[in-house]
Amino acid sequence: MSLTLYFVVFVIMSYGVYYFELESNAEINSLFDAAWFGFESLATIGYGDVTIHKPVTKVFTAILVLIGFCIYTLPASIIGSAIAMRLQEKRQKILCLRPAANLFQKIWRFYAVTHIPDYWAKYVSIEKANNPKMNRKLQGKEKYTLLFICKLSYLVAQKRFKYANLVHTTGSVPLQYVILQKKTELMNTAIRKHKIDIYKIYKRVKLLAHTMRDCKRLVRANKLRPENKPETKTDFVSESKQL
Repeated sequence: MSLTLYFVVFVIMSYGVYYFELESNAEINSLFDAAWFGFESLATIGYGDVTIHKPVTKVFTAILVLIGFCIYTLPASIIGSAIAMRLQEKRQKILCLRPAANLFQKIWRFYAVTHIPDYWAKYVSIEKANNPKMNRKLQGKEKYTLLFICKLSYLVAQKRFKYANLVHTTGSVPLQYVILQKKTELMNTAIRKHKIDIYKIYKRVKLLAHTMRDCKRLVRANKLRPENKPETKTDFVSESKQL
């Protein structure tokens, strides 16, 4: 719509200049010269190769130039600013998505450590803890203790299986496997000899995990606050100047 009105103003201006300046101005001998003057006046500040002399033509041209600027240039600048602000808001939302997702992830892990017992049995299901072959029924603390021990056993077995395959393929025993095996034997000996309470270890590990998750949650929340802060007009103007 604005382009159509701009073209209409251009046509009216060119014809008006041609009508008023045809007889008295030697620089405008045809409608093409008038159209060239109208194009210079509306699109640029003018080259000075074509001028007008009559006051009526000058007033008429000035009015049409103002109308053309109001119809096309001003709306174009407003629309351009609106598009730039829209793109800035979209970029700000994209920048906030990743910190927000990380914050949700940390909150969920903190909640899982605190309120979900199954979090401590990632590799062992509760059904194994409730095995009917066991002579007694496990309750509360003993159940979680067994799950914790099973998880440790699974991790150790996983490492052993990994290095056992390496020995089978290469034919040599890695030093890491020997160290791991000795550490496992020492741990089992210490548990049998000193009667270490595994539940106390489990409780301390759980407290440590709870503290770490809480710290990570707070760090992510603090990182999200400045990135989610709405930008002011001063920030937008400064960023526009940098661009």
